[in-house]
Amino acid sequence: MPVDEQERSGVQDDGGIEGGGIEGGAPATCSAGGTPKSVVRVIDTDGALTGLDVADFQFGGRSSPLALAFVSPYLEFKTVVETLKRLAGETPVVAVSTAGELCSSGASQPLYKPTGDRWLSVVVQIFSPDLLAAATIHAVPLHNGDLRRTAPTLSHEERVGRIADALATVTPGFRLDARTTLALTFIDGLSACENHLMEAVYRSRRFPCLFVGGSAGGRPDFLNTYLFDSGRVLQDHAVLIFVKLAPGRRFGVLKSQNFRKTGTSYVIVDADPDRRTVSTVLDPETGAVIPFIDALTQGLGVPRDAVMERLAGYSFGIDLDDELFVRSVASIDRTSGDVTFFCDVSPGDELHLVEATDFAEQTRLDISSFLDGKPPALAAVLNDCILRRLNNAGALDQLTGVWQIPTAGFSTFGELLGISINQTLTAIVFFDDSEGTFSDEFIDNFPVHYASFCNYFTRRQINRINILNRLRSEMTRRLAAHFGVGGSLARGIEGMMTQNADIRATIECIRATIEGELATEERAQKAERLLADAIEAMTERFALYDKDDRLLMYNSRYREILPGQNKIVAVGRTFAEMARDMARAGLYDYGGVDPDVFLANRIAEHRRADGTGFLHKLADGRWTVAKEYRTRDGGIVATHADVTELKRREEEIEALKQRYKRILDSAGDGIIGIDTAETVTFANHAACRMLGVTSDMLLGVNYRQVLKGLDGDGRLPGDPLDGDPGETREAAFLRSDGMPFIAEYVLAPINKNDSFDGAVLVFRDISLRKQYENSLADQQRELERQVSERTRSLSDEMEKRARIDRALRESQARLLAITASLFEGVLLIESNGIIVFANKSAYRWLETDALVERELDDVLRLQLDTRSVPFCDSPFRDVIDNGRTIIDEDALFVTESGRRVSVAYAVSPLEQGDRRSIAVLSFRSIDALKEAQREAFQASRLASVGQLAAGIAHEINTPIQYVGDNLQFARSSLNQLAQTIVSLKTLLADTHRANDADELLGDGEMPFLLAELPQSISDSLEGIDRVSQIVRSMKEFSHPGTTSKIAADINHAIENTITVSRNEWKLVAVVETDLAPDLPTVTCFQSDINQVLLNLIVNAAHAIGSAKPAERGTIRISTRLAGDSVEIRVADNGPGVPEAIREHIFDPFFTTKEVGKGTGQGLAICRNIIVNKHGGKIFLDETVPAGATFVVSLPVEPDV
Repeated sequence: MPVDEQERSGVQDDGGIEGGGIEGGAPATCSAGGTPKSVVRVIDTDGALTGLDVADFQFGGRSSPLALAFVSPYLEFKTVVETLKRLAGETPVVAVSTAGELCSSGASQPLYKPTGDRWLSVVVQIFSPDLLAAATIHAVPLHNGDLRRTAPTLSHEERVGRIADALATVTPGFRLDARTTLALTFIDGLSACENHLMEAVYRSRRFPCLFVGGSAGGRPDFLNTYLFDSGRVLQDHAVLIFVKLAPGRRFGVLKSQNFRKTGTSYVIVDADPDRRTVSTVLDPETGAVIPFIDALTQGLGVPRDAVMERLAGYSFGIDLDDELFVRSVASIDRTSGDVTFFCDVSPGDELHLVEATDFAEQTRLDISSFLDGKPPALAAVLNDCILRRLNNAGALDQLTGVWQIPTAGFSTFGELLGISINQTLTAIVFFDDSEGTFSDEFIDNFPVHYASFCNYFTRRQINRINILNRLRSEMTRRLAAHFGVGGSLARGIEGMMTQNADIRATIECIRATIEGELATEERAQKAERLLADAIEAMTERFALYDKDDRLLMYNSRYREILPGQNKIVAVGRTFAEMARDMARAGLYDYGGVDPDVFLANRIAEHRRADGTGFLHKLADGRWTVAKEYRTRDGGIVATHADVTELKRREEEIEALKQRYKRILDSAGDGIIGIDTAETVTFANHAACRMLGVTSDMLLGVNYRQVLKGLDGDGRLPGDPLDGDPGETREAAFLRSDGMPFIAEYVLAPINKNDSFDGAVLVFRDISLRKQYENSLADQQRELERQVSERTRSLSDEMEKRARIDRALRESQARLLAITASLFEGVLLIESNGIIVFANKSAYRWLETDALVERELDDVLRLQLDTRSVPFCDSPFRDVIDNGRTIIDEDALFVTESGRRVSVAYAVSPLEQGDRRSIAVLSFRSIDALKEAQREAFQASRLASVGQLAAGIAHEINTPIQYVGDNLQFARSSLNQLAQTIVSLKTLLADTHRANDADELLGDGEMPFLLAELPQSISDSLEGIDRVSQIVRSMKEFSHPGTTSKIAADINHAIENTITVSRNEWKLVAVVETDLAPDLPTVTCFQSDINQVLLNLIVNAAHAIGSAKPAERGTIRISTRLAGDSVEIRVADNGPGVPEAIREHIFDPFFTTKEVGKGTGQGLAICRNIIVNKHGGKIFLDETVPAGATFVVSLPVEPDV
C-alpha cells in the first residue's frame, strides 16, 4: 500500500526520521512529536514495513544498540523479521509475536491498537545510544517439548536443571547493577515454562538484576507463538536481552493491576504445576480436603456448571510479601472438576479470591502515582496481559493520551516481573538522571525484592512439604482412631514425614481404609488388611517389633533401606542382630564416630522408643530420620523417613538465611532481632557499629540492657510485650563508651499464628539530622510538632516518610537550582578526567551543548605560557591527588573549538568519606575584566607619566635655560666679532693705520670672546645631550609595550626609571645604585616592569619626604642573580612600614597617604604584575631594621 507523502510526519533528528503516518493500516507515528533530541523512536507500520527506513536506525551517525519489534500473529513472522533485519543493518533486532500491540505518545493517540478479526500491523521501537550504552541478546532453550506433545516426561527438577545448564553459558557482557541494568525477557507463550526459567535464574545467583517482560502472544487458537533473537526464528525458547543504560540515565518499574482481595482464600492440596491445574483444596471452614470446584460452588453460591460464568469480574492471586501476583483461571473441566490456570500453581499455594475494580481509573491512578516526583519520562516499554485487553474492551479508549512519550509494547500471553503474573501491566520507563537525584521505590529496594523472588520458589517447596505432612498426620490420626489402635502406634503413624509427591495415592489408600463402618469381625479383618495395604503404600519405611524386640511386620520400603541385602531384614530377627549386620554391610556413615560406639548408641536409641527422631546419614549419602514408639504390649513401632531432599532444602534455606543476613548486614540501618524471652538473637553490622559493640556482646543479652539511656524501667515505648504494634519513635541511645546519640527506631512485633513470636528493632542514628532539624524555621518546627502528635498507624508513618522524602527532593532541587543559576561555570571532574556534572553557566562559557560524560581534555585545556596542559598533568588532577585547593585569578582555557578564554578559576577536592575522587572546578571568563584592567593599567601608567611630566619639564627647563643663555651670549659675541672683523678689514685696507688694527685686536673684549665662546657652545651641546637623555628615557619608559614577553635589560630599565623620576626624589633623597654587571636579560613585559620600578622609587621618595628629614635621605637600588631569578631591591631610610599595616599594603585601594595624594593602587598593581603575570615574588623585607626594603624576584625564564 503506497504512503501518502503529505500525511507523513515526524521530527528530524541528526538525519533520522522520528516516524511516519498514513491512514488505513499504513504507518502512523508514535514518536515524541516535537522533541528534537528523542532517545527512542517508535514507528507504527504494516507487514511490509512501509515507511521504515535505514536512517531510522541511526542517531547522529551512530547505530542504535537495540530495536524491538511487536508483530501481529496474522503476518508471516519470518518474512517480517528478515525485512526488518535487512533495514536495521548493524542494529540488533528482537521481535515477538503478539496478541495485540500497544503504541502511543500523544494526547489524542489511543494506547491499545485495534485488533479486529485479522489485524496486520507491526510496531517497531528503536533505542538511541544516548539511552542504552550496551545490549546483549541470548536465546535459552526451555526443554518443554514433552509438555507440547504428551504428558510430561521430565520431572520439575530435571526441567529446571536443564534450563539452569543453559543459563550457565550466558554471559551478559558487562557488570550487572540493579539500578542501571535489567534483563528484558520474552518467552514462548505456549511453553508453560515462565517460572521454570525464573527458578533456574534464581538458583544460579548469577544475574542480580530485574527480569521483566512477557510471553509471546498469538492467535486465539493457541497453536503458535514466535520469537526472533536477531538471528533465528525460535519456539520453545526464551530470549534474554541484558541492557545497560547510558550514563546519566535511569529506569523505573510500574506494576498496575485492578484487583483487590475479597477476604476468601483457598490452600491448594493437589495440583499439577506442569499442566497448571488444581484438583483439591482445604475447606476454608473445616480444613477438610475437598475438590476445588466444590469449594468454589460453596463460596460463590452457584452450581458447578455456572462457576466459570460467575468468576467473570473475579480472579485469583498469590501474596508475595504483601504484593499481589494475579493467577487467572483459563478453564474448568466440568467432568473432573479440575481448574486450569494461565500461570503455574503448586501444592501449598494460598489462592486469594480477588475482585476487579475500575480498569481505566486504576491504571491512570497507578501511572500518575508512579510518575509523581520523578523527572519527565523519556520512553517506555509496556507488557500488558491479553486478558486485560479482552476483559476491559469497552474501557480501552479511556487510556488515550496517558503516555506522552515514545511508548511501545504488546498484549502478552502472560507477564513477567521477577516471577510470572497475569492480568497486570508491567512497564519499564526510562528517565534522565544527569543531576543524580532520581529515585524509584522498586529499583532502589531491589535487593529485597530479589531475595523475595528467590524465597518464593524455596517457600513453594516448603509449603508443599507442609501440606503433605498436615494431610498425612490428619488422615493417619483418623485411621488409627477408626481402627482403635493404641496411642503409641497412632503417634508413630502421625509422626511420619514424606517428600514424595504421590499425594493422591496415599490419600486414596487411607480414604479406602476409613470408609464405612466395620460392624463385624470380617469387616474388621478386611480393615486390618486395608491397614496393611495402606502401610505398604506409605512412602516411609515402617516396622513393628514385639516386646522381645523381634520383627513382626514391615513394609517393603523398610527392607529397601539396604539394597541387595534383603536377607538381613526378616521377621523374627531382633533389631540388634539386624543393626549389626547392617553395620557390617556398610550401611551407615559414622561421621568420625567409632563404629562400635555408633552401633551401641543406635541400639540404645531404638530400645528407648520415646518418639524422639534421630537423624542418620547413610553411606550412600542419603539422610533418614528414625523414630521408635512403645506399644501398649511393650513392642516397638519403628518408622524411617528419607529426608535427603529435605536436608538439601534445609541447606538451601540456610544459604538463603545467610544471604538475608548479608543483605541485612549491608543495610545502613541497625537491625536487632528479639525473641519472646526479650533476648537479642541477631544484630547486623550497622547495629554493632552504632552501639560500639561486637555481635558476640549482643547475642543472648536482654535487649533492655543493650539499649541504655532510656527513661523509666528501660522498656521502649511501643514494647511488643505491651501489645503495641510498633511505630517509628525517637530516643537517646548510649554507645558502649557512654556517649549518647539520637536514634529513630521502630520496634515491631513478629506474629506467628496470631501470637507474639518476638520482635525486630530497626534504628538509625539521626543525630546529624536532628541538628539540621533544630535549625529549621518556625514552619519546620511546627511540622515536627505535628509529626510527634500523629497516631501510630502505619499509613501515617508512610505519610511522614513521604513528606521527608519530598523535603529532601525539594532541598536537592534547590541546591541544583542554585548551582544552575551561578554566574560561574561549575564542573565536577572524576580522577580519570571524566566530567560528571556541569551547570548551565559552564555550557555558556565554553559554548558547547555536550559536557557530561566527556573527557575534560576534549572540552578544554589549561594553557601555561605556550603549552596546553592535559588533565593528567594539570593542577586539576593535583587537587585530587594532594587534597589542596588552587585558585588562579588569571588563567587561560583553550576550548575544543580552539577559542582562548581568559578565566579566573578555583579548583578544590570533593571529599567523599576518606576518599578524594572528584575535583570541583568553578570558573568565569575575565576577558572583559582583563580588557578593563589593561585600559586601567595603561591609564595608570599615563597618569604616572602625567604626574612626572611637570618634573620632567623642570628637568628639561634647566639645561634649556642655560642653552638659551649661551646662545644669547654666542649671538652677542658673534655680533661683536662681526663688527670687529669689519673694522679690521677697513684698517687693513689703509696701510697707514696698521697700528690701529693691532690696537683693535688687542682690545679687552676680543680675547674674552675668543676664550668664552667655545666653552659656551660646549655647554650648550652638553645641555642638549641632557635633554635628549631625559626624552629618550621618558620615551622608553612610557612605551606601551607588546602583547608578549621579550628579553629585557633590567639594569637599563632601572637607569631609565631613575632618570624619568628624578624630579620626584632629587629634593628629598640621593639615589644610589648597585647594579650587577653580569645580570642576564629577563623575559618579561618590559613596560609593566618599568611601572613596578617607578611605583617603588616614587613610594620610597614619598616615604622619605613624609618624614621631613633635616637632610636628604637615601634610596638604594641593587640587583643580583639569585638562582634562576633576578632579584631587585629598592630600599630607603625613611620611617618604614608600621607592623600593624604590613599585611594590607598590597591590598587594592589601601593607602596611608592623605586624601588626594594616593589611590592605594600602586603596590596592588605591582603585585599583580610580578606575581600573576610573571610568576615572581614581591614582598617587604621585614628583616631590615630601619626604613623599608621591597624585594622583587623575577624568574629569568618563565615556566614551560
